[in-house]
Amino acid sequence: MLLAMLSCTKQNTEVNENTPDGQAKIRAQEFWKARYGKCGDNFVTGVYRSQGRSIMLAYQYTKPKIITTSLGDLTAADKLNGIEWKGVTHISCESTRVYDCENEGADIQCKQNKHWPEWRSCENDITSNERTMTPMFIKKIKENWIINEEGKNEEKDPLIYKPIDCAKIPN
Repeated sequence: MLLAMLSCTKQNTEVNENTPDGQAKIRAQEFWKARYGKCGDNFVTGVYRSQGRSIMLAYQYTKPKIITTSLGDLTAADKLNGIEWKGVTHISCESTRVYDCENEGADIQCKQNKHWPEWRSCENDITSNERTMTPMFIKKIKENWIINEEGKNEEKDPLIYKPIDCAKIPN
């Protein structure tokens, strides 16, 4: 599955796992794969509350691409802190839509009562407010890769992103 994802998310160059940039791209692909499912040419994800299994939102993206970008040269402070590489990763897409299940209180079964809204255009520029997903910071610190939103404590965050089974995607 990872190989299929790698082939679908390559940018203009091959991923060289022997370089820091290549390693970062591979780690980013693994990170997003754990949160997004691939259904046909689309990515889908469910947003769940950590306190329970109830889905709140379902997202669908057309023509998704995993983007990983270096933040440039390391500062002296970065090096003193053991940082070997730093950058950001996000998903860009052509179009997206969000299915709101929150008021239904049940898993994806809320599909019987609601419909997807119209598609909206995604902006592929990481600086845009319309990007598909908040850029996640990615760092290599003392041989370990860490990916998270700046200041986010994943253990305390009340939302969990998980892939949705393609058969359970609302029509």
